[in-house]
Amino acid sequence: MALIKDAAESGSRGGSAGPVVHVDRVKARSTDTYELKFRGKESARILVKGDGDNDLDCFVYDQNHGLVAQDTDSTDSCLMEWTPKWEGKFYIKVKNNGAVYSDYLLMTN
Repeated sequence: MALIKDAAESGSRGGSAGPVVHVDRVKARSTDTYELKFRGKESARILVKGDGDNDLDCFVYDQNHGLVAQDTDSTDSCLMEWTPKWEGKFYIKVKNNGAVYSDYLLMTN
């Protein structure tokens, strides 16, 4: 929630379309993928917060499929921060390592 507040107070940074808030569900042992556009040379942040049932891992890839950020700890919260070198598309992958589905919230600045 602090991420959304920060983005609102400082104006849109990072995401080309402004802050994104998305609620979704990832199936057991599956991966959801999103395509978002971020501005170059501006701080980009993505927060994923799960429902507490499983370990979620998150990855961000640039348009050339290079890994630019990840969070692979053993929790269901992921925070990825980076500064894109150029404006372009980025692919966000939310991987559920658990045996049951997981509801989650994805937020960007």
